[in-house]
This record gives sequence, C-alpha cells and structure tokens, in this order.
Amino acid sequence: MLMNKYQIVILILLIPYVENTFADSVDVMPMRNINKFLNRIEKESENTLSISSDFIQKKHLSFISNDVISKGKLYFKKDNLLRWEYYKPYKYIMVLNGGKIFIKDNDQVSSFDIHSSKMFTEINDIMLSAITGEIFKDKTKFTPAFFETNNEYKVKLNVISGDMKKYLEKIVLYFSKHDYSLTRLQMIESNNDATDIIFLNRILNNEIPDKIFNID
Repeated sequence: MLMNKYQIVILILLIPYVENTFADSVDVMPMRNINKFLNRIEKESENTLSISSDFIQKKHLSFISNDVISKGKLYFKKDNLLRWEYYKPYKYIMVLNGGKIFIKDNDQVSSFDIHSSKMFTEINDIMLSAITGEIFKDKTKFTPAFFETNNEYKVKLNVISGDMKKYLEKIVLYFSKHDYSLTRLQMIESNNDATDIIFLNRILNNEIPDKIFNID
C-alpha cells in the first residue's frame, strides 16, 4: 500500500503505527533540554543543502491483519525539491518541484498544483517552517511533546487545527542523538491507520543532479 497524496505532502515537511501497536522498546523520559534540542535542529536544517536516504515503510491498515512493507529512496534538495521513490514491491514515484507535485504510477504521469486547495496550501506553509526547524514552535497547528531515550530524541506533534486534522491525529519524529538526523517518522491517522518509516544510509549535502527531480 503506497502512501496517498496527502501523506506524501506531509513527508515533504521534513524531507507513520498506533502507539500501542508499536510501543517503544526502551525507556522514554521527558526531554531534559528542549531549547538545546530546538537550537541544534534549527542549525542542522540551515546547514543541510541536500539529503539522500534509503527507507523502509510499514503501513498498518485496520482492515487487514498483516502490515504492508515497502522500500524505496528519498532525495531532497534546497529549495523544496523532493523525490520520493518506491521500488519494492511496486514502482511508484512522487516529485515536488516548482510548487507542483508529479506522480508516476507505472508509465502514467499526473500532476497537480500544491496551491490548488486550502489543505495543500496549509501543508506547504508548514513545510517551510519544518525545514527551518520552526515547526516545533508552531503551537497553532501542533501541540508538541518532547521526549528522549539514551540514544534518540522523540517529538510528538499532535494535530490541533486545519484541514490536516481531518486526516491526521499526530506525527511522531525520531532524531539521532549522535548527529540530530531524522531516523524515523510515524504518522497516525484519524481512523487509526498508521505508517512507520525508517530512514537508512542517510547522506547529507551530496551532489544531486536537478534531473532527479523531473519525471519523464
């Protein structure tokens, strides 16, 4: 099960399992120094020009017993260029470029303007604040809660307003304590379906050709 258009745009915010189903395997405590964390995330965001990363996605659907597992590759480049590509079990590509989203499903290509609806306009605004690290401070759209373990930071963003509330209940982000990189992202939907994405082999500031963000 591939992510729908709404879920893909949510991922553009920084680039999802119901918590009792995917409980943390280690002790979680309140974050001890939130300001230090926020300042470091903002600094890392400012210094990040590009990202390439493999990912593994697990999709939990309430009406089926087994989770659906997908694999793929993520490319991000300032400003606001993103390619989200699945290669297993299906080939599917979604690209954000020039305010438009392009989708390639097998050989069929379609596109739509990210500003074509109030919902996508709102998400686009959130995207910009996420890249600069301001998303954690935006209490008009999210209620944040900050936690940590011995190895990682965890931020829960409860959705409180906007069209997003119709689809999403919360976003949970995990960051490495080693380099403050995003290692995992969970999206819990309003209907209790959820997606869990783990990022692997992450490379920062590598040269990514502009053609990566075009779909033929």
